[in-house]
Amino acid sequence: MQIVISRFLGILLLCMGTSLGLSLVLVGCKQSSETQTKAQPKLDAKQLADLQKQLPVLSEISDKTENILLVYRDEKQNEQTAQKVSEVPEAFRSKVQLVDLNLSPEKRNSNLFVPIYDLTKANANGGFSGEWVSRQSLEKALIESKPKVVLPEYHLVTLYETDWCGYCKKAKAFLKEKKIPFEAFNIEKDAQAAQKLQQKASAQKFPMGGVPVLEINGKLISGFNPEQILSMAKIQ
Repeated sequence: MQIVISRFLGILLLCMGTSLGLSLVLVGCKQSSETQTKAQPKLDAKQLADLQKQLPVLSEISDKTENILLVYRDEKQNEQTAQKVSEVPEAFRSKVQLVDLNLSPEKRNSNLFVPIYDLTKANANGGFSGEWVSRQSLEKALIESKPKVVLPEYHLVTLYETDWCGYCKKAKAFLKEKKIPFEAFNIEKDAQAAQKLQQKASAQKFPMGGVPVLEINGKLISGFNPEQILSMAKIQ
């Protein structure tokens, strides 16, 4: 899917010229020493609003969208990246920045607005919608939110599942209900995930007898045992 970000570049360069020289590529990246010492021009609210009205509607993205980089913040507020929607842990999908890899680094930097996607809920077509957020407001929000770091209550859980497994569905529903961050891999559709599970099972001398298999804090367990999952996932 062709991302529409590039269509807006001409408008930005025409309105602002090339003097902006913004150095941020990913959300929250530190500015270079050059931009720290040289004051950057800022638009007022009316100018931003006028420009935002000219922005094209963002294309929907899905797990099949190529040449993109998804940027999110983990439980420690560190930036992490993924190339597919499915690679973003469900706990961190509410505000994800999209970087169009079809654009050169210079063109990515020149954007005054950042495409932010909510990957928590797909639409009927299986796609996810995004909205434009100004860099100024985004950077301000990041600065204000830095002291409000909340440490996670649970470890990230990896769930290995299949479509036909009823206990896999129960395990996934339980993790969602308890708000335990997790990522799920279908070992019948994802050969790489199946191979990775087999390697981990061999290393731990873990008997592979069925699904679901969960990896919690580096240790594999099988079956659906709510009490065991809670006990192992809880960060002490």
